[in-house]
Amino acid sequence: MHGTIEQMQAAAKAAVEANLALATIQFAAMEKFAQLNASAVKTALEHSIAYAKNVYDAAADVDVETSRVSDRHLAEAGKELHKARRAA
Repeated sequence: MHGTIEQMQAAAKAAVEANLALATIQFAAMEKFAQLNASAVKTALEHSIAYAKNVYDAAADVDVETSRVSDRHLAEAGKELHKARRAA
């Protein structure tokens, strides 16, 4: 009878140790996945910020060029209108 109780205790201890080892392995894997996900999110965010800055810069350049062309044409139109008024 003693042998059976000791065998059951040894089996239970081995099962607890095996479960603890599995839990440790799973926790380490979850930690690695969390680090990978955090790294991926950081990289994606940095790329998004860089992309947004490039889009903003391109839009600002277009705005500057559009303003220059519009101002030039308005100035020319104003000169023509002034000439037409003086000629009339």
